[in-house]
Amino acid sequence: MIRPAQRPFKIVLIDDHVAVRFGVTELLAKEADFEVVAAFATSGELLDDTKNTAIDILIVDYHLAAGDMDGLNLISTLRQRFPDTKILVFSGQNNLAAVSLIMKAGAHGFIGKDQALQELVGAARTLALGRTYLPPNLSMELLELNKGHWMPNDARRPVASSAIDERRSAHNNKLRHYRQNSVLLSDAALSNREREVLSYYLNGHSVTDIAQRLDRSVKTVSTQKRSAFRKLGIRTDSELFTLHAQSKIR
Repeated sequence: MIRPAQRPFKIVLIDDHVAVRFGVTELLAKEADFEVVAAFATSGELLDDTKNTAIDILIVDYHLAAGDMDGLNLISTLRQRFPDTKILVFSGQNNLAAVSLIMKAGAHGFIGKDQALQELVGAARTLALGRTYLPPNLSMELLELNKGHWMPNDARRPVASSAIDERRSAHNNKLRHYRQNSVLLSDAALSNREREVLSYYLNGHSVTDIAQRLDRSVKTVSTQKRSAFRKLGIRTDSELFTLHAQSKIR
């Protein structure tokens, strides 16, 4: 899709694998309406590069090398740094719970690394046109899982630091609502702190982010999450999302 009299869509890629960066760059370079302006191995390289201020699409590997940001924090950071940029997550982790977390964290699209590489072109073009992209096999499952609670990303903008108190107050109100409307978070076996952790987690926040928001250590939040899982009789994030969807009072 060529945009007459307009510049190509500028794309930046973040992936810690050289072969992936090379392959994706070569693929997108064949498209007249795309221009790959940079490819980075780490999030730090991108964030330190002040030249990239007019990016249309960021294609992001969800699991970068050890020591880099975790995927959810990376998406949140990129949304704040590049609020007008579309984020397409390109990942090998494509289970339903993980993709739901990715989209709730603020990504505009997701494509699995097990899909044909050519499909990445279509996904990027979908985002460039202002739409959300999800693989057909996941989109209906996500809608069913979230029952209307998952919103398009453009309805969620990064919260300014000056609004921290308002955000905490709003979340406390939401937590009270969840206790009233979700059998899961009303489970008498859960402590209030465990409910808080699960509530944030179900809304797409990483353990690190929850620790910062609740002023607790990462170790404490991880322990509270594991304790809640044990009390609920579940072991994985996917089981948590399924249980939450099944326990909502309709």
